[in-house]
Amino acid sequence: MCIKKFDGSEKELAAFGIGTNYEWFTPFFVLHGIDNVDALLNVRTLAGTWQGKPCFQTAAVRPETPDAPSLFTVGAFTSSAGFTFWRQPVATTDKLLVRVGVAYNNASGTLLGRASVAPKFTLNECARVLGSGMVNIQQGQVVGTDVVYFPIGDFGPTVNFDKVMAAISVEDNESTHLEYQLVCRTANDLRAPNLWQNTEAAWNAPAAGNSERNTGSLAIPAGANAGLNMHVQWGIAARKKAGATGNPRAQLRVMVVGSFV
Repeated sequence: MCIKKFDGSEKELAAFGIGTNYEWFTPFFVLHGIDNVDALLNVRTLAGTWQGKPCFQTAAVRPETPDAPSLFTVGAFTSSAGFTFWRQPVATTDKLLVRVGVAYNNASGTLLGRASVAPKFTLNECARVLGSGMVNIQQGQVVGTDVVYFPIGDFGPTVNFDKVMAAISVEDNESTHLEYQLVCRTANDLRAPNLWQNTEAAWNAPAAGNSERNTGSLAIPAGANAGLNMHVQWGIAARKKAGATGNPRAQLRVMVVGSFV
């Protein structure tokens, strides 16, 4: 079992109304491969009508563009001194990152509500970053009907591999000439890998300028024959979109993560 633990430093959390405040006790970390998060809050020195509950925030691609914070849906707010425990399902197929913290407010009134809170978070994580990097596509590099492949990271094991996810930020896309998708290739002899295999069901055509996308949780494609090969490597395939009047030029920032069972 893959266990990650966070012991948050004790903080004084003060509220002056019923509007919800959020205090984050962890940085963003990889969410892929996580099913549940356990939270244990040790609440002390309560004042007023203060109440608190664990919360989390996800991001599909970058921590700079996160989703709105979410309260744990299990259990209720606590307004009692001592230890309170929650176990929250957080499994998702289209988010790369998550952070956890404490949401708090006053149950009523606008006078000072205050508590000292020392949280602990535990989660079952069996995931790892498989590779990250920049794909720099210049005009004339992807032309005609050619498909160009860009490896992301080194070869890794196929044993017990479950699902893969890629977060892709497309930057300075000159026009709409580009199509790309996540691919993989397997090998026993690393000097003679098998052919690249499409991992997604379709090619993606990003808008001009800047955009970002999460591929969602994907399986190793059947054509890669993972059961007969020890190693797998991930990459980005790029091609010129059919009917495009010019050649692609863009940069892609890519992170690939995998989960194991």
